[in-house]
Amino acid sequence: ISPLLNYGDTEIRVDSDHPTTVREQHLMLIHCLSELIDVQIFG
Repeated sequence: ISPLLNYGDTEIRVDSDHPTTVREQHLMLIHCLSELIDVQIFG
């Protein structure tokens, strides 16, 4: 995915060889990012 990133973009990686751990961490990251966006929009 690195070639698709532009200057200022951020790539978030989960360092694990276990697919279950990667999925779990992706869900946590999505939840945290959604919460941050919600706070920025609605206060």
